[in-house]
Amino acid sequence: YQYIQQAVMSVSGSIVDTWFTASPNVKPQISDQFTAGVTRDFFNDALQLTVEMFYKNNKNTIDLKDNPGLVMIDDDREGLLRFGKSYAYGAEAMLEYEFSKFSGWVSYTYSKAMYDIPEINDGKPYRSPVNHEHAFNVVCNYDFTKRISASADWVFYSGTPTTFPAAKYMYGGTFVPVYPGRNEDTMPDYHRLDLSLTVKGKKRVRGERWGGEWNFSVYNVYDRHNAWAVTTGYNRIDNKMEARKVYIFSVLPSVSYNIAF
Repeated sequence: YQYIQQAVMSVSGSIVDTWFTASPNVKPQISDQFTAGVTRDFFNDALQLTVEMFYKNNKNTIDLKDNPGLVMIDDDREGLLRFGKSYAYGAEAMLEYEFSKFSGWVSYTYSKAMYDIPEINDGKPYRSPVNHEHAFNVVCNYDFTKRISASADWVFYSGTPTTFPAAKYMYGGTFVPVYPGRNEDTMPDYHRLDLSLTVKGKKRVRGERWGGEWNFSVYNVYDRHNAWAVTTGYNRIDNKMEARKVYIFSVLPSVSYNIAF
């Protein structure tokens, strides 16, 4: 089975990310943000609804040029940068609730962020590589007793923009991928469920200076294989391009003991 790997697109921060500080060649990024919102309480403050809209205008936005190579080992890293502007807008709503032993919140955010850098993507605006257009979060907490409580947290993020090869050509016996415009594709959606159970010590409940509590948790309960990266390559046997998903964590249980003082 012959598989020629071509590229890796990461969807989250990693050890290979490269950070740039302001310098004589890299101007500090400047942002103007405008927000407007309203908050309303219901049922004797048991429910609180908050709705906000925002617009953000950024100057001195930076991004890497096309095909920059491995940025970490390039001595002229600043020379790989291109400069322009960007903007973002969206709306978010959050419903918080608290009924006796039951509390939590539900939130939804829609946002869109665009880069406008003249030397990238033929001068056409393109989607920000870190933008999730849709984000949904549900948190539920329940107190069984003063000592024992449980919580559940479900998150959903629509996939981040990325660039997958759209075609290929042969050059010197090697297949070379052809890419469309910057960030015209989208990574798979991300979602997971986390559960936890907390058992407080008697001293912790009484509020004494020293106290401890046990925490039992399960990360990614239903074993969602969220894509951390996607590799693309050419399968010489089947004569076609292929994509493979790379993920880091599946179900991850943990136990911890916390001491407060």
